[in-house]
Amino acid sequence: MNETFSTSKKVSYKKLIPGIIAGLIFIGVILFLSAGTIFWIEGWIYLIFFAVYFGVLTIYSNKKNPEVIRSRSKFKPEKKWDIILMTFLIIAIFVSFSLLGLDAVRFKWSQVPLFIKIMGFIGVGLGLFLMGAVMIENAYASKTAIIQKEKKHKVITTGPYRFIRHPLYLGFITLLISQCFALGSYWSLIPASISAILIIIRTYFEDKMLKKDLDGYLEYTKKVKYRLILGIW
Repeated sequence: MNETFSTSKKVSYKKLIPGIIAGLIFIGVILFLSAGTIFWIEGWIYLIFFAVYFGVLTIYSNKKNPEVIRSRSKFKPEKKWDIILMTFLIIAIFVSFSLLGLDAVRFKWSQVPLFIKIMGFIGVGLGLFLMGAVMIENAYASKTAIIQKEKKHKVITTGPYRFIRHPLYLGFITLLISQCFALGSYWSLIPASISAILIIIRTYFEDKMLKKDLDGYLEYTKKVKYRLILGIW
């Protein structure tokens, strides 16, 4: 594990808990409002997944690597390409989330078999697990593409970074696609796939920026050759 910020002061739980609750409420409102009902088993299971994810990750990160919480709490894109990509990405994700309830519950456009839903939830779990592993390992895991010079930003080569250079994005893509199957909506795959494409584009630009501006990253790319998917890219 990265030791750079291991001695950082913990973030107050009085500040963290309201944020977690607000995040869960936000997700729940989008899902159940679009569904038109709170009687949606898959929706509640999905919320439980996120409650466990937020809870475990927050407690563990605040104990072992609190600086990542501070990094993730800030959202100020600086690069022009990042501002453009993040704007379209947020829109695509919101549309995908809204379609989940509209499709699966309110209008029932899609008929997704139980087995596919179960596999979808396994994918959701894997995506959240990978994202959590990154948060724990990388104190520089910001929401925006920046070099954190004030924190003596360095290359992280441990944990999932031993295998691919951008595991957080792989976890996020896995989550976005899997949740469509888990919650029973094929139509939401359209904006989810657009989101995945935007993340892949962002990966390309961020990787290019890191090669240019982050000391040691170019050497790291020679050891870890793939950005997102082993053996492919």
